[in-house]
Amino acid sequence: MSSKRSPMFPDPRVGRWTAGLLGLALAWTLGAFPLPAQAEEAGFDRAVRQLAGHCARGPATTCAERAFELIDANDDGVAEIEELQRLDVRLRVWAGANAEELQPMDLRALQLGFLLVDTIGIERGMMLYDEDGDGALSLEEMTADLVLDGRPLPELVRSREIVDWPSLRRRFGATAMIFDYLDIR
Repeated sequence: MSSKRSPMFPDPRVGRWTAGLLGLALAWTLGAFPLPAQAEEAGFDRAVRQLAGHCARGPATTCAERAFELIDANDDGVAEIEELQRLDVRLRVWAGANAEELQPMDLRALQLGFLLVDTIGIERGMMLYDEDGDGALSLEEMTADLVLDGRPLPELVRSREIVDWPSLRRRFGATAMIFDYLDIR
């Protein structure tokens, strides 16, 4: 295990709840730094690290906007199912290739994000957040249950103010019990 700080969570004091929630926020809602499928692995790795660094220090609103730009491979202003599926595959490959370098807490957060995506499903997640029924997600739709502001993402997560829990529970209905089961609240 490398002694370098993790590119995803530079603060080693981030706890289990925080890491899990940040994993959810990044891997599911914010898309966790994907590049278009045709990008080279080195470019993808560089983009993950650059965006993670920005998200650790810059405003959470800008972090979400930059992550969304990377998700939207065809630059049409929305994330289609194919883009989200490509993102999922690329991020899993990246996480596997970088697992030895990641801090254990960061790796657990990514794994939690993957578990939530596997449990909820990309298609169902799309359905739950596609407010206008166009078959794609805008940035506003993807971040509907997040409370983002000018603070850096890790600060929002530590304060537990990043999720609008009542809104998320209404949207997910009975499925929201997964958050309780995984102790994400």
